[in-house]
Amino acid sequence: MDGKKMKANRKFIKDKEAVSAVIGVILMVAITVAIVGVLWGYLSGFFGPITKTPEVPCTYSADNKIFTVGTPSEAGLKWDDFTLKLYNISAGTDMTAPTKPSGTVDAGDIISVSSVASGYTYKFTIVYNPTGGTAFTHEWTQT
Repeated sequence: MDGKKMKANRKFIKDKEAVSAVIGVILMVAITVAIVGVLWGYLSGFFGPITKTPEVPCTYSADNKIFTVGTPSEAGLKWDDFTLKLYNISAGTDMTAPTKPSGTVDAGDIISVSSVASGYTYKFTIVYNPTGGTAFTHEWTQT
């Protein structure tokens, strides 16, 4: 009976033109990795529109306790798309957020942080809500 099985198997060996097993496995793994990569990119939004966090540069005046907005990295930004945060690092507490200007973000806009007291270290952050990214941050010790 073993002789018949061997003869049946030899029929497949007759034609020796084939891809080696190692090359076949490498190709299958490569194809699988490529498919997984494309699916991950599609599902994670990688291939979708790219939304960057714009920059809103500011300068701080310790004497007046105000931030003056510089020229934003993009035109037409609206203050409604931003959240302002003020944190007292020295005390380890969040403070009441400064009132943000209304309308569009323009160079020369003023943000008052009049609630800061001398001798404390603070961190002021402007967060762009659509991305959750930081558009501006500044740490200082009020004098």
